[in-house]
Amino acid sequence: MRAVILESLARAGRFLRRYWLWGAVLLVGALLWQDMQPDVTVEETGPMAPDFALEQMNGEVFRLSEHRGEVVVLNIWATWCDPCHTEVPGFVELQKEFADEGVTFVGLSI
Repeated sequence: MRAVILESLARAGRFLRRYWLWGAVLLVGALLWQDMQPDVTVEETGPMAPDFALEQMNGEVFRLSEHRGEVVVLNIWATWCDPCHTEVPGFVELQKEFADEGVTFVGLSI
């Protein structure tokens, strides 16, 4: 039993002697990554967004003032914009995912 433990310790020692530099590189990388992260503070209150009203595709009117206290993501896009067409399905999926949490995605086509 003692021989097995000594052999395991010897293997661990060889491993550490062989690969210690990778551990040091990973540690330094993790510390630099944390240091490069921006310090972002989000104000709890700020200026209110100006109210606006948009006619929806179904004929109803969307008013921003009716969504005070909610998160509203306004995506302004154009029908001729290929990247815009690519991102729309992602916004639809996000709307489905976060609808219960009070997040509304509004797409404004220009």
